[in-house]
Amino acid sequence: MKTITKQQYERMKAGDVVLTGGDSLFAKIIRRITKGKNAAPATSATHAGIVVEVGNQKLIAEMTATGFVFSPFSKYTEESRDRWIVDVVSVAALNSYRVRSTMNNTLCEMYRRKKEIKYDWRGVVSFLPVRVSQSESRFFCSELAAFLWSTVAGVAVQERPEQISPNEFEVGSKVIKGIFSIL
Repeated sequence: MKTITKQQYERMKAGDVVLTGGDSLFAKIIRRITKGKNAAPATSATHAGIVVEVGNQKLIAEMTATGFVFSPFSKYTEESRDRWIVDVVSVAALNSYRVRSTMNNTLCEMYRRKKEIKYDWRGVVSFLPVRVSQSESRFFCSELAAFLWSTVAGVAVQERPEQISPNEFEVGSKVIKGIFSIL
């Protein structure tokens, strides 16, 4: 679990990916499937969101069971919660003001159309050894982040976005090269 200082919060920019962990049943299942039975809960990412800037506030754009939402950072930083921030990561492609601005505008436009963007339950099931069809208008958390990094920022992603789990955004990933932590 990482505590975010004011300086680290200030360094975060639109498009950075917030990796979180948790103790919910769903988080435990994701951790088991993507990391194995011996994964350390405190350092294992089970969810991914994207930093979005709205006015002077930084929020986390994320896919939840109810769909696409903007959540405050306090959702993951209050000690009474069963979820926490594992890391916040970025890539060099996001150093461009134009790319970050486009990412932020894309996220805000998605929020305006949030009723059209649904959670991709079939996509989550695709991590199991079961064959399922993919939907073009539905996303799960890390699928959304990978899709936006590849289409808006031009980041080379070695797998299709619907095959990306939250731990593929960790520093040293073989699927997405050049990831660095900003914490």
